[in-house]
Amino acid sequence: MPSLRILYIHQYFRTPAQGSSSRSWYFTRALADAGHRPVVITAHNEVDYKCVNFEGVEVHYLPVYYDNALSFRKRTAAFLKFVYRSIKLARKLPIPDLAYVLSTPLTTGLIGLFLKKTRRIPFIFDVADLWPRAPIEIGAIRNGHIRRWLYELEGLIYRNAESVVALSPAIKQDICSRFEELNVLMIPNMADLDFFGGREVESHPEGSHPFTIVYFGAAGLANHLEYMLDAAEACKLMSLPVSFWVIAEGGRLQHLKNLCARRDLLSYVSFYDYMAKQELTEKIAAADAVYISFKDLPVLETGSPNKFFDGLAAGKMIITNFQGWIGDLIKSENIGFSYPPGRPEQFAESLKPFIHDRERANECGVRARQLAARAFSRREHTSRFVSLVEKTCQSRSGR
Repeated sequence: MPSLRILYIHQYFRTPAQGSSSRSWYFTRALADAGHRPVVITAHNEVDYKCVNFEGVEVHYLPVYYDNALSFRKRTAAFLKFVYRSIKLARKLPIPDLAYVLSTPLTTGLIGLFLKKTRRIPFIFDVADLWPRAPIEIGAIRNGHIRRWLYELEGLIYRNAESVVALSPAIKQDICSRFEELNVLMIPNMADLDFFGGREVESHPEGSHPFTIVYFGAAGLANHLEYMLDAAEACKLMSLPVSFWVIAEGGRLQHLKNLCARRDLLSYVSFYDYMAKQELTEKIAAADAVYISFKDLPVLETGSPNKFFDGLAAGKMIITNFQGWIGDLIKSENIGFSYPPGRPEQFAESLKPFIHDRERANECGVRARQLAARAFSRREHTSRFVSLVEKTCQSRSGR
């Protein structure tokens, strides 16, 4: 296979050292390892443009400030600014063989459309969340005209893409049910077994320390961490020895801290500044379980949250306040439990057996890591990604 030049567009591209999702990093590294030339366009919160080469991956950082705490209008402005600056930069770069474009947000698809229509560059569109359905159901987009335009844009992007990649079986099912003619593949997020290592889980006897549950990631509207505070309050009322760690950043964080103080839960809930992934792994390793939270909306059950796969790779018991495909997997693989978010007392009752028998939680963690190796291996899914890119380019070349 000749060396391919792949333009990889991801507004939130991060290396493992920078924290957050490393999926794009491993995809681009896999391209470089296969002898191809990945070129990334992303954004950062610094004031100047810069270009950096990370282990064979050329990364262009555009100065587009974004923070989850921004208002909806300012976030929208950041999305559109990234589109404009990405197109401007892409016109200056050597013409690639293929563009791989990631949502969210959906607006990144405009870059793919521009490249195809003006430079005849094919693109693959990677769907991490169902936009615009998700922000509409959350209540972030209320204007009917904007809603219709976004749904039309979604269809236009999908139909112009060579392939659509869904991050979960639920996302794939939703897209296929509405666009039967599309070629939709499913490549999920990955569990990085190498990064989290093969650490043996230590057994903590009952009463030696509180049962520790860690949440890490965003603290936004979609996460609705108020559910976790309700769970903490239920544990307090039942005098259960439980400690919650929140390692998060986002627009709702200060509200959650204030709410926690008002409800006198600071002895049960501890807040930590968000940290680099290496440091984060140490916190996860010290916890007994990983907690994943979403607002009680069906669309959010379709997602593929990074923290779920990190929890699997770390060999931790998983607790969620939603069902969906992840809830089904937790139940079928016996790696933790899910509970209805409006029933915090059910959370406390479900947790009791694990508090009194820590070995049960450890066994859940062992099964979680086995599931990660069996179904969500980084090596397997990066190989599938590279194969998709190469076959797409070969097909276009043949035509």
